[in-house]
Amino acid sequence: MIDVEKQQRAIEIAANPMVTLNRAIATAMVHGPEAGPHLLRTVEDSLKGNHRLQAVGAHLHEMAGDFDAAAALYRDAARRTTSLPERHYLTMVAGRLARHVRRGPGMMAGMDTTQLITSIMPRLVVDDAAAAIEFYTKAVGAVERDRFEDGGKIAHALLLIDGQPVALKDEDDVDPSPRTLGGSPVLLSVEVTDVDAVAARMIMAGARVVFAVDNHGYGYKDGRFEDPFGHLWLISQPIAG
Repeated sequence: MIDVEKQQRAIEIAANPMVTLNRAIATAMVHGPEAGPHLLRTVEDSLKGNHRLQAVGAHLHEMAGDFDAAAALYRDAARRTTSLPERHYLTMVAGRLARHVRRGPGMMAGMDTTQLITSIMPRLVVDDAAAAIEFYTKAVGAVERDRFEDGGKIAHALLLIDGQPVALKDEDDVDPSPRTLGGSPVLLSVEVTDVDAVAARMIMAGARVVFAVDNHGYGYKDGRFEDPFGHLWLISQPIAG
């Protein structure tokens, strides 16, 4: 018997170019960057002029090590987007990759250049990714950039927090969340211009105070908080003078 509802859902997903973009990223992460471009070609006409097409293409080129092409596509995406945080982030990434290209393969004698770091980003595993996205939006002003769901779970979501990327996903059999592990040994350290205001937002959104905000002798005013999903945040502000 044909499952009409399931078939209709498959048609809707196939017709949604944004879902295809997310699928291209997820496919590249699982099978390698060469597995993603053919999916982008299927939505070139429907997303013509949309910055996300260039941004995803840039990400795939970056994954493949083609930093020159990736930088050019990131710059193109930055010109097309109307979001200032996204423009800042895309321009920043393009500049970083351009610097990497200018340095060349012999930038550091004796170093295996295949191991040079081009980016580093926290990837948070949580027990309810949809609720976590809502919390981070309220608590720290996160903007959801991408989301890919698989089997009713969020397999990958990319958030921008004041232009800085943070990824997250639902826990599974391979990646347990802090709630499953009984805590997290990792501190997410965030420097802000108004620690009291950010702390208040986090508490209002549901974070638990681990250490209240206070002045310290090492030149910072900071506090530690546990979000509703078990991740620890150290929010700090330099003390002037």
